[in-house]
Amino acid sequence: MADLANTQLTMKREFEESMNSLRVGMNLLRDLLLSRLGDLMENGKKERKDEVVEVVNISSDNSFSLTARSKPKMTSTATKRKGNDVLKSPVIGPFTSTQHVSKRDKLLIRHAFDPSKDASEVLVKSPWFHLNCAEFKVLLPETWLSTQIMTMCTHLLTLEDFCEKRRVHWFLPPTFGVSKAGGRVFAYYEETLKTMYGAEEFSDCEKIFAPVLVDKHFFLSVFDLNQKVIQIWDSFPNYLDPIMMEEKVKQIANELDLLFYVEIIRRYACDMLVSFTVEIVVNAHRQQYGFDCGLFVLKLMRSGGSLDDCSRGMRKRFDNEEERIELALFMLNNKDNEIGDEIYRNLVGQIQSG
Repeated sequence: MADLANTQLTMKREFEESMNSLRVGMNLLRDLLLSRLGDLMENGKKERKDEVVEVVNISSDNSFSLTARSKPKMTSTATKRKGNDVLKSPVIGPFTSTQHVSKRDKLLIRHAFDPSKDASEVLVKSPWFHLNCAEFKVLLPETWLSTQIMTMCTHLLTLEDFCEKRRVHWFLPPTFGVSKAGGRVFAYYEETLKTMYGAEEFSDCEKIFAPVLVDKHFFLSVFDLNQKVIQIWDSFPNYLDPIMMEEKVKQIANELDLLFYVEIIRRYACDMLVSFTVEIVVNAHRQQYGFDCGLFVLKLMRSGGSLDDCSRGMRKRFDNEEERIELALFMLNNKDNEIGDEIYRNLVGQIQSG
């Protein structure tokens, strides 16, 4: 028993000595870091300060690894990759970006958002719509997207789907289903929707994407025609009344029932779209800023139907300005933009002649 007691006493003493050594080491490390941090602050070296603070945070978990972590620096140095000139720059017109952007894209972005340009100059032109410089300005940082931008994007997505002969996804403008004193708004879809998709295409359609605008806030309704479900994707939950949102999508369903009555009856026998179950998706990406809702809706619409994967990706990384650059280039470089190449040629000509 005496031997056991002596052993326990020895172990206790060794443990206390180890803890004392640990405390001494931590105090020395703390003093060293604080001293180094003070020197850096006096020299005005903000970058190195960030590195030391990062190490202090790591070391707070009883780790003694002192690693200098250099942050990647932004550079505007031109590089060559796969035969194309690629610029890596933090500033592209009014935006900040760390992505690789081609010279063409950089020229188009700068031109589109140049405040000295004529506001009426057309930047995107398709068979039914066009966008000028003034309308394009809603893509600037910290700005709400407009119905004009949303309508143009749905139109380009419709043309893309039609030209590739997939036609499994339909894209409706935000004016679809909106009631006014003079009756239903058919300015777009009465003239073009049935012309492009036609009655015979309804049987092949899998999803119908219909953005909805209420009080400056966009949410997306998705008609899953195979599952007979209408999903509501909202990046700002609890802002709108769920009952009101359901009424809005039912209004769209009613318009589709009227427009494609024969085709719907042929496909579903006695069911109509207005009888579909409405579900609010609870795991949708949550927007960081109040003006991100339109970006969220268009990101989902451009996902090719992989809504869950797209939403998960946005939860991992969603950069407001990167999304605006991507959306602007989607329209400016779109193959159905009738004047995109002409604008670029003119810009190159101005540079060469200047």
